[in-house]
Amino acid sequence: MAAEFREYHAAANPGLHVQLKDLHRMITQHFPGAKQEMRHGMPHYVIDDSRALAYAARAKHCQVYFCELELTDDWVERLGNLKSGKQCVKFAGNRNMPYEEVRELFDEIFSGLAEQI
Repeated sequence: MAAEFREYHAAANPGLHVQLKDLHRMITQHFPGAKQEMRHGMPHYVIDDSRALAYAARAKHCQVYFCELELTDDWVERLGNLKSGKQCVKFAGNRNMPYEEVRELFDEIFSGLAEQI
C-alpha cells in the first residue's frame, strides 16, 4: 500500500478502518496493475487511461466511486439504496445492509469489472 494511502487510512474514523483496508485489498487483488495515486484527496486506482476506482472515508460511512466503469443492472438492483449517484455507492456497513454482505457484493462487482477490462 502506498504511504499516502496508509496516512489516509490512519486519519479516517477508526470505525471505518476495516472497510478501508478491505476495499484496498479487494481492488488491488482484482486490478493488480492499477496505478495507485491520491486524487481529489482520496485514494484512486487508475486502471487505464479513462477508467478508475476510488474510495473515500466520510464521517460515518465509506463511498466507492466507479469512474467510467459501468455497473450491470443486476449489481445496481442488489446495491439498492446504497447507490447514491450515477457512479457512487456509499455504505456504513450496518444500517442498510450488513457489512459482510457489502464486502461480498463489492468483491463480486470488482471481479466482474476486472473481467470486462
